[in-house]
Amino acid sequence: MNDRQRLRIAVIGGGISGLSAAWFVRRQLVDAVQPGEVTVFEASDRLGGCLRSTTLHDALPITADTGAEAALARRPEAVELADRLGLARQTPGTTRSGIYSSGKLRPIPTGTVMGVPGDPAGAIGVLTPDEVARAEAERLTEPVDDDTSVGDWIAARLGAAVTDRLLDPLLGGVYAGNARLLSLRATVPALWPAAQAGTSVLEAVRHNNAAVAAKAAEARARGEEAQPVFMGLEGGMARLISELARRLAATADRPAAEVPVNIRTSTPVTHLARTATPGSGAAEEWRLVAGGEPHVFDAVIVALPAHAASRLLSDAVPAATGELSRIEHASSAVVTALVNLEGGQLEGSGLLVPPSQTTVIKAATFSSNKWPWLRRHLPAGTALLRTSVGRFGDPGWLHSDDDKLTRAALGDLERIVGRRLPVVASELTRWDESLPQYAVGHLDRVARIRRAVSAQAGLALAGAAYDGVGIPACVASAERAARIVTAS
Repeated sequence: MNDRQRLRIAVIGGGISGLSAAWFVRRQLVDAVQPGEVTVFEASDRLGGCLRSTTLHDALPITADTGAEAALARRPEAVELADRLGLARQTPGTTRSGIYSSGKLRPIPTGTVMGVPGDPAGAIGVLTPDEVARAEAERLTEPVDDDTSVGDWIAARLGAAVTDRLLDPLLGGVYAGNARLLSLRATVPALWPAAQAGTSVLEAVRHNNAAVAAKAAEARARGEEAQPVFMGLEGGMARLISELARRLAATADRPAAEVPVNIRTSTPVTHLARTATPGSGAAEEWRLVAGGEPHVFDAVIVALPAHAASRLLSDAVPAATGELSRIEHASSAVVTALVNLEGGQLEGSGLLVPPSQTTVIKAATFSSNKWPWLRRHLPAGTALLRTSVGRFGDPGWLHSDDDKLTRAALGDLERIVGRRLPVVASELTRWDESLPQYAVGHLDRVARIRRAVSAQAGLALAGAAYDGVGIPACVASAERAARIVTAS
């Protein structure tokens, strides 16, 4: 690449993956002393994708998240990005939560891997004595050569109750999916070696717990604080978006000014193709149509949901299109509410609801319990909470109007906690086709997609559809994509 030639890079999608990709592209070009220009195209009128915040019609003196409200802190990517942006990380005030099972709210067992216990006796209450005995008498199965359903595999080993009442609500909270349809390799990789070897899953969980405990003990011996599982941000996780956008647009520091970033909202990209001008002898370029206008770039990062990426790449990479279209997505909704507390504080950080329960909600978060910074800003005698609706394959709620769905969700919560929660203000946020489903064979599908895309120089993918649905995984995919296009 000629250092004097300005490298033009497009990022399609203005969510956390797209904005992070623009951030990493600029850093890498500046570090390489390579002039460049980045343009981010976002189809909607707002940035952020699944990161969003609200003031509940000005009932709150601050903004609160209506999308993702935490990131896994044991992965470094989101932690490092927040630190680079100068954002104040927050540790949950409590992580004690419950499972609503058989009509009662019970503590989530400790010492589990995605709900799978190392000591089934610790799940008594969620499991009956007979179900505990079944789990303790683990039935070893033949070694697994190929990927398999995590729900079916755990049910065969430990009994259906462990899948239905422990694993499924935990996975449902992450993927809004069905454990019996999800990939073991992709969603609970810590247990994959036991499946391959045909060894005990209980022992695998205990080994994992021991390794986590040993790592924490080593940190304490060095005088370090224990690493929290999750992190939040003062002001909410949506601050990642606002601060990334602000910093990308800034030109105050000279190195960043040498790689300007242009962010264009309400500008959908409707066509993408790789082509060279006939007879020009020029290298191939990426031509796209955005907002009805043609543009030319040297490289492109597609940071869109898989279904949108599939449509956009139909001409440029037809071999990837079919694979991308087979990644299904779940829709969900979040009801955020400021409520009066007539009987004292709610307990814990929230609750999960297994699919077997006849409720609209699948989970609730007591946000002002979980995040101390939120509680400090709320009016006395109130709490901020969120209820989540929607699982893959359960579309019955989709056509309910917002008021009806809000009443049903908050009514479920009142019944579960056994008390009235008078609403001061509320807001329902719909997330249509937002959560990719990591079905059996997902990792092999992603490998095929990447092989097809890698055959096209100057093209990369980023987002939640590939290596993880959480914020750290999205940031990691963005950095990976940035390295691909800047090295082209």
